[in-house]
Amino acid sequence: MLISSVFAFLNGMGTIPYAMSKAAVEQLGRGLQAELAPHSVSTTVAYFSLIETDMIKHGVDDDPLVNDLLTVLPRPLLKRLPPAAAATALADGIARRAPRVTAPARWKPVSSLRGLIAPALDPRLARHPRTQAALTALDARTHTH
Repeated sequence: MLISSVFAFLNGMGTIPYAMSKAAVEQLGRGLQAELAPHSVSTTVAYFSLIETDMIKHGVDDDPLVNDLLTVLPRPLLKRLPPAAAATALADGIARRAPRVTAPARWKPVSSLRGLIAPALDPRLARHPRTQAALTALDARTHTH
């Protein structure tokens, strides 16, 4: 079981190193699925969105700049996943030897359509004034600490 994130297929603006690491985890899992298949070994890659944790509460909810970045996503995608639901999804995925687990399920179409959504969304993000202002403020914050 490898824990990736919806950041494996979302634009990683504002948190590029995190998004890169989650995309790398996805590639590791996909590669291992192919390489280990002849040995009857399966791998599962889990993709979660925002799980109700202290990290999300303090790193996302309490930060107005991060909230500004999230405004470009449809509200239903921002709904928090309880930790118990994430654990259940993991356990079910392992039991089924599923190649991927995506929770909440509303992210599955986004993942499936990422090749269409990303090229359409990225230019919008580059032109979105609130997003650009938040990114500029985040960049200034990073360079002053």
